[in-house]
Amino acid sequence: MKKIFLLFILIAFTFGVVSCTQDIVHNDDDSHLQLAYIDNYNQLKLLVEDTMYYKNRLYPEAAADSLESDGSNDLDYSTTNVQVQGIDEGDIIKVDTNRIYTLSYDTFNVIDVTTDDMTLLLSKTLETTRNGESYTYYQELYVTERYVIVVGQRFSYYLQSFGGNTKESDFIDIAPWYYYGLPETIVEIYEKESITLTDTFSITGYLSTSRLINDHLYVLTRQDILIFDDIDPRPQITHNANTFIQPYENIQYIPETSSLENYTNILFLDLEDDMNFQLKTYLGQGYWGHTYVTFDSIYFAGNSYSYNEDTETFESIGMLIRYEILEDGSITFGGYQIYEGYIINQFALDQHDNTIRLVTTDGWGENVINRLYIFKLDLNEREEPVMTLLSLLDEGIGKPRETVRSVRFNEDTVTVVTFELTDPLYIIDLSDPTNPTITSELEITGFATYQHPWKNDTLINIGYETDSNGRIIGLKIALFDTSDLFNLTQIGRDVTYLNGDQGWAYSEALYNHKALLFSQIYDFFGFAMDRFQYIQTENFSSNVYLSEYMLFDIDIENSVSPISVIATFSHQHFISNHFNLTNEDYRIIYAFHIQRAVYIGNTFYVISNGGITSYDLDNLNVMKDDLLLLTVYS
Repeated sequence: MKKIFLLFILIAFTFGVVSCTQDIVHNDDDSHLQLAYIDNYNQLKLLVEDTMYYKNRLYPEAAADSLESDGSNDLDYSTTNVQVQGIDEGDIIKVDTNRIYTLSYDTFNVIDVTTDDMTLLLSKTLETTRNGESYTYYQELYVTERYVIVVGQRFSYYLQSFGGNTKESDFIDIAPWYYYGLPETIVEIYEKESITLTDTFSITGYLSTSRLINDHLYVLTRQDILIFDDIDPRPQITHNANTFIQPYENIQYIPETSSLENYTNILFLDLEDDMNFQLKTYLGQGYWGHTYVTFDSIYFAGNSYSYNEDTETFESIGMLIRYEILEDGSITFGGYQIYEGYIINQFALDQHDNTIRLVTTDGWGENVINRLYIFKLDLNEREEPVMTLLSLLDEGIGKPRETVRSVRFNEDTVTVVTFELTDPLYIIDLSDPTNPTITSELEITGFATYQHPWKNDTLINIGYETDSNGRIIGLKIALFDTSDLFNLTQIGRDVTYLNGDQGWAYSEALYNHKALLFSQIYDFFGFAMDRFQYIQTENFSSNVYLSEYMLFDIDIENSVSPISVIATFSHQHFISNHFNLTNEDYRIIYAFHIQRAVYIGNTFYVISNGGITSYDLDNLNVMKDDLLLLTVYS
């Protein structure tokens, strides 16, 4: 019955879209039955303008985008906390056995740590495309055996005409969106040993995300479509001095979709094969909420909106797109599916045993429904990859009014946290993908925003503590025993950092898993935390602000206090020793907010935009060295 209901939604969705675009001829793409391709500029213009008519969007006038799953390994340095073991994700800090690589706004720094005294080897700023003020910033780093890859964003100040000529200007007068230029994603490839820039790629559009699988780099960008006279609207990529413009016939879309607003560009770059690259372009919805990547698939999921003429309202439709990664690293379309609700983050998606599983949350108040979908990775009659619905669980996940707050898949199980006033943590058995079953739940205060599988079937949850009214009152860390599917239990006390009166506590780790450091070798984890407290007595009042890195020990055998603080670290001494703050200079203060910590060998490093401090793991209370970086980019 549930499958029939989902099929009915898809049919209704398709009918509504086709009725809007019935005068447009779709060119069937020979590569896949579900795809069509763009024939020429006029067809692209008709498709996009038809979609935008129903979005009530106005066009502007133009005057002129072997590792462990916990992020650690058996080598002597830490790695980024990633979702899928062996698939690296870009971050602002990376290390190897000899160096620390950092990104700070538009500056790329390389620090040598082969001796106790840290040394700055390189400080390089992302180049702009004009002489005056320009907006550039670095976003992601990767390190391989041969290369350092730096991914950034900048705004360009030129347009490409149909004749191939470049139209340049001090600003792009496509008000109100592009006064500061058009976004392009920059990929810089450095030879690792010499830190010499050898290759540069620029791809039109905003950076969405990226992944590194061995020596294959995948970069996804989101590009708005500009429909103006004499302006070429197609995606383009430039490798060093050579520019490639995507042919119309290589721009693919799903005819049944209601949102043809933006390009999603997927750049595949083979780092070991003369920097050979492939550019795939999908014409679809304006924004993909989340991307999930496995060794053989790239999934992007998000919600599009179709206009219902009967109700005169916009209806949300979730769409999951798959691109298959072939043996040589290249990609091809792998099918799509629709779902109800929205996905909170990439951890709500998981591929396992030829299925793709996802958890969604939908609605507000009394109308909230949380769902678990399981789609089978299948083949159609032409042996093309598709996804078919295998099962749907839409009852029992959450109490009334509770929405999904965090998800973590772990092979044949998934743990789901929902929240409205309290935090039910559910275990769902997925061993029979045709019949997912909720086996146990535990109701506690607060809710987790991130879940991390640990040793011996335990689970670390990081999130917020709340009061009886559901109001957030601080941060919370808890450890759970998940070994018994039918008896989920908490191990010992949780660790909380309460806001207090007129105060707050916050951490990037609440929403970005890459801000967390985990080491199963040393049995610790850590993240940076910012806290503020206003203190007032009869005689004085004061603002107390702390930016610290918190390092925690995990002892699963301790049934009372399994999580405890090993040490805390601050960069306040940089401000005290190097800056005379006569006024509250928040730029300086913010520069020394702790961002990450890493370890190389037996040395522990704490990193902010302004500096780096080092410590011996055997004596974390004594600082070995510090390196001031603020003067480099100030």
